Amino acid sequence: MSAPTLGLAKKPSLTQEREKLERDQVEAIGKAVNNVESAVKEKHIRSAIIGTWQEKGSSIFWNSLGRMPLPSQVIMCWKAMLVIHKLLREGHPSVLKESLKYKQMLKDMKEFWKHSTKGGYGWLIHTYLAVLIAKLDFHQKNESIPGTLRNSDGGPIKYSGTDVNDYFELAVDIFDYMDTLVDLEKRIFSTLDPFRASSQLQAVQCRICPFPVIVQECGGLYDIVVDMMYKLHASLPADTLVGHRERFYSHFAELKKFFFDAGNMAYVKALVPIPVLPQNPPSFTLSDPKPTLVRSASFEGPPRKSVPTDDFKRQSLMEPLTVPMTEPLFQADTQVQVQHDSLS
Repeated sequence: MSAPTLGLAKKPSLTQEREKLERDQVEAIGKAVNNVESAVKEKHIRSAIIGTWQEKGSSIFWNSLGRMPLPSQVIMCWKAMLVIHKLLREGHPSVLKESLKYKQMLKDMKEFWKHSTKGGYGWLIHTYLAVLIAKLDFHQKNESIPGTLRNSDGGPIKYSGTDVNDYFELAVDIFDYMDTLVDLEKRIFSTLDPFRASSQLQAVQCRICPFPVIVQECGGLYDIVVDMMYKLHASLPADTLVGHRERFYSHFAELKKFFFDAGNMAYVKALVPIPVLPQNPPSFTLSDPKPTLVRSASFEGPPRKSVPTDDFKRQSLMEPLTVPMTEPLFQADTQVQVQHDSLS
């Protein structure tokens, strides 16, 4: 009988490593995209994001998502929208390019949820899909801008074009994407009751769980478009940029409302720093110094006396839903279209 040998543990093969990565990814995605009416847990989103960096892509994620009954489970579908958004934003850079293959699928889903009852999850899913499609379009057209809308080293973003026409078009692309983000946050707010809802309620957190990433996206877009607007006003007559200024000032007012309201929500401010916009929008004159967007975490304090909006429904973040907490879910993939109109 030979004596046992002492040696290094056998290194897992590439196939074994891949299988383990797939198991871990499927588990994380399954835990993130469940049918419980509560917020998606950050640790599960983080695991899915890390998985894309390990894989250097998103095929495991999209294959896993494709096996889920999203058209028949409204809560699962809503949560999937957030996970997709986070992966497009923070996943491996290949995720943005690979996900373009699924843009038509997202458009088909958007069409499917188009006729959902106003105020329900299906209505919100339809709106969120417009955001995801717009983000894919934005980065496909502006490949030099990372998914996070910021450089990892904290330095300024290097744009692919330096011509004034490139800046003009980039500003338009930002305004178009910002339109969808503003529409989504306003629609989410419209489904909340300002008198009774609390951001500590699980059902409310399920509705507002996209707010942190919307805050991040809007803050990043705001930084870029302010830079673009100063470059444009330094090169073009002010009259040429009237349309740009009108869209910018409209977004400025909307973001001012959104950041104020989101900053008063304990759930949101625990996850992301809330940007603080200047009291007045920049004028973009050469004598007007370019403002820097301040990001600071909000704090609990006494109620604020002035609210920068006349929309009373948005004045409180502590609110339950104006529609039933849990909406009927599809029970089977068959008869989905028949039951669809009664959903959410």
